[in-house]
Amino acid sequence: MSAPPDLPAVVERAFEVSRRSGYVSFCRNETGRLLAMLAATRDGTMAEFGTGCGVGTAWLRSGVRGEKARIVTAELDAKLARAATEIFAEDPLVEVLAADWSTLLDRGPYSLLFLDSGQPGEVGVDAIADLVEDG
Repeated sequence: MSAPPDLPAVVERAFEVSRRSGYVSFCRNETGRLLAMLAATRDGTMAEFGTGCGVGTAWLRSGVRGEKARIVTAELDAKLARAATEIFAEDPLVEVLAADWSTLLDRGPYSLLFLDSGQPGEVGVDAIADLVEDG
């Protein structure tokens, strides 16, 4: 039997908040490690559409290096958004919005988008094409 994988402290906190909230749909560790790696290569603003309880956001945050990047994330369910806000309450680089993903349309461009919201096709490429920075 292998030991459980080491997780960044912010991700452990997010898993704990998720468990307490009874929310079981969240980012897998493999996906999270990819998000952290991608976030480590970005400056500027990153966005997540569909926060849930903040596990994906925590993975993104674990990858941020320095103060040149920030994360804004939107969750339609107010209860879940409150839970995610608990994780990042003391973090000036993360903003959790209790709002529909479309509220992020006016906040771009973004250096990275993590689309983790709604039904497939709900957040389409045409709706977000202008949100991503070139490069």
